[in-house]
Amino acid sequence: MSLTSQSCRLQTQWQQRLRLMVGHNCVHQPVRIVSRALSNTHNGTLKLFHDCQQNIRTNQWYWGVRPKEPKSRRGESLILKNFNTRLHNDYGVVNPPFSLQFRAMSSSRHAIHYARQRNASRGPDLRKCQSIEEIAQMAHDHLENMSPPDIAAFWTLASRFIGRNYRNPGGRPQQQQQQQQDLESQLESVLLRTIGNINRFRTRDLAQTALGFAKIVNIINTRGRGHLQGTPPQIIMHNLLIGEKSLQQQIIFQSIANASMHLLSEFEPRCLSSLAYANAIAGSFQMLNDGNALFVHIAWESIPLLGEFNSQGLANLVWSFEKVGASNPRLFEEVANTIVALDHLGEFTPQNLSNILLAFAKADESNPRLFRKVAEHIIDAPDNHLENFEPLALVNIVLAYATANESDTRLFKKVADHITALNNLLSFKPHELSNMLWAFAKAEVSHPRLFQKVADHIIALNTL
Repeated sequence: MSLTSQSCRLQTQWQQRLRLMVGHNCVHQPVRIVSRALSNTHNGTLKLFHDCQQNIRTNQWYWGVRPKEPKSRRGESLILKNFNTRLHNDYGVVNPPFSLQFRAMSSSRHAIHYARQRNASRGPDLRKCQSIEEIAQMAHDHLENMSPPDIAAFWTLASRFIGRNYRNPGGRPQQQQQQQQDLESQLESVLLRTIGNINRFRTRDLAQTALGFAKIVNIINTRGRGHLQGTPPQIIMHNLLIGEKSLQQQIIFQSIANASMHLLSEFEPRCLSSLAYANAIAGSFQMLNDGNALFVHIAWESIPLLGEFNSQGLANLVWSFEKVGASNPRLFEEVANTIVALDHLGEFTPQNLSNILLAFAKADESNPRLFRKVAEHIIDAPDNHLENFEPLALVNIVLAYATANESDTRLFKKVADHITALNNLLSFKPHELSNMLWAFAKAEVSHPRLFQKVADHIIALNTL
């Protein structure tokens, strides 16, 4: 076999192996150039193959870091010199053909052009912002360069800032009014860009944006209490995201639902649960063009993936369906089967367990095996295990068992013994105490010491 034929054969074999391992589109142009220069030696080809694997994984060009933009012909010559030196030192290639040098320079210029475009289109670093005013200003100034991930990050950060204590910027009333008008204009421009580009969003961007919107709406409804109260940023957000008779909110979440419909099959478990959770806390129940609700599609896509959901995802999923009243017996049954099949429930936090049980109970989807599994988990745990439970989680667990008519005397007794051993009940809210006593009465579990401790606590408060 001639040297030329052997070289062609080695080159073909190397290219085939590289395509199989990393895909055809991942083979960078400079890597292909060097492969042709070295394909006439077997050892050089194998060594280059392994080097190319590493270069592709780290997303760098063959000659090291991406070349800086040359300011003159001298800079271009330096790049070419580095290319030739690297070939000679690492692989023993001396004086490569001019065609290879020319193509190496073409690739360098292509990299420079790509770097220019990338830097020109880079979005703002919103993490530097410390307030809703700062993040709105920065997003407005870089609006044209904001990609879908940037927009999703904006609404996530906005949901954090909107709930913080508002600091009056001071100044004259006219100045404050102008600042509020500027803030409203900036937020409105970001909102319009979000809705206008929603069909370009990928799965994670959609889920993150929906969750950011939902948290803002939830904060406004719980703290702002309507468009006539709350801080100025909350009032502005109410007008933009909720609107009169929640018309704006309906439009926003319908846009997200429509954009999600064709991508739901690509959603990861975390994104599915986040999308459901976002609609639930915002009180949104959207119908799609095929006549089914968004939650129906979420259930269809979630059921085959339940084994990949983490504990938080499972809890958020069933809680969301119960919250909006989206009945789906098969989803609840499959979630229960997934949890029961686990070796242990150590991954589930107390809040996860209480939310799951209460969702099953309220949705009238009682599952004896699930309730028995959770009861055994709590009963078999050390006595101090219940110290990790917040008062609300304890109350919701016994409330769920009573509501679902799945009473477990041992579980109720362990919870009651834990509560009576506390120094006081100041950490329990009045409605939590009443719900707990109702649960014990409904389950017909007698525990005189618990009832006496609650009675003594109420008398000591002297607030009736």
